[in-house]
Amino acid sequence: MGRNDSHETIPFMATHPGYILRDELEARGIKQKDFAKSIEMHSSHLNEIIKGKRDINANIAMKLERELNISYDFWMNLQSNYERNCIAIEKRDAANVDADNWLSIISEKFNLHELLKRLDIDEFFSSKRLELLMEKLGFDHPSEIIEAIPSFGNFKKSDKVDTDERNLNTWLLLVHSKINQYEGTKPYSGNLEYIAEKLAAMANARTLGKENVRELFKDNGIIFIEEPKMEKVPVDAYSTWHGDFPVIAVTYRYGNDADKLAFNLLHELGHLKYHHGQSFLNVKDYDRTDPTERQADEFAEDCLIPPKVWKDILSVSVDKINPQIVVKKLEEKAAENGISPSIASYRYLYMIGSYNIKRTKHATLN
Repeated sequence: MGRNDSHETIPFMATHPGYILRDELEARGIKQKDFAKSIEMHSSHLNEIIKGKRDINANIAMKLERELNISYDFWMNLQSNYERNCIAIEKRDAANVDADNWLSIISEKFNLHELLKRLDIDEFFSSKRLELLMEKLGFDHPSEIIEAIPSFGNFKKSDKVDTDERNLNTWLLLVHSKINQYEGTKPYSGNLEYIAEKLAAMANARTLGKENVRELFKDNGIIFIEEPKMEKVPVDAYSTWHGDFPVIAVTYRYGNDADKLAFNLLHELGHLKYHHGQSFLNVKDYDRTDPTERQADEFAEDCLIPPKVWKDILSVSVDKINPQIVVKKLEEKAAENGISPSIASYRYLYMIGSYNIKRTKHATLN
């Protein structure tokens, strides 16, 4: 369906000149029967004009000008506009039927209500709604929307998490739309280790913020997309490739938890480093035994706390076998090594499978 570049407003319904004539006669207190005699017309014919069942022609327009002192051109223009609007409305209605069909197909795969809401589309007519949807998503034909989401062989849906597939598709569609329309990317530096080192340094210094993440990725040619979380879409981050450009998208699902964001970003950088050309969704409770996910996890862990440093932190000795004391000592040792106490203690608690021990609060996302 091609886009309509015309800015002409099409009325909701066409107004027949007979309706104007009826209002004029009522305003002047003239009865239809008497007026029909004065213009030498059968009253049934006049009634058909007034009801919009018979058109006004040149002869009738001349009689109306004579009796009502309203110009011939006025009546002929009303008739011409009516006929033109009828054609435009017929085309619009046909376009709306076509658009309704496409929107119905789109809604089978995506949460159309949420999609229109996030794109700030509030249109009554389906054809205009579909036109704006394509325009804001950056597509030329509705079929491109249906085909926009790639298959995710690397995405394993968790049995522990309730995921709405239509919402997930909607989130991915919005992300890919932003990817396709992304501007201002510098050439990709190709130095993922440098980028990871910088991220880890900010995380351990507890200075990680949205703005410095944006700048770091932008300066190194990584497309960075921020798309708010969506109900029943437990996605933390997503990585893929757009031509030669790596892409990372985030949801900030954990709000202001800078430690979790740092780990998620480094996890995706691990995928970009080791699994070039593939797409990965980082979802809650993903399968950490999967070799590709485990490799990305290890990359993130080693970036945040290098193996030798982690070994040194774990070597801390305590007088009592008390988890609370152990965590405190670990955090002190981590700080001595320039590692964020909250990052170290969280990794330790994850390792022992217990999170009920008091520890330093995570860094707040700036």
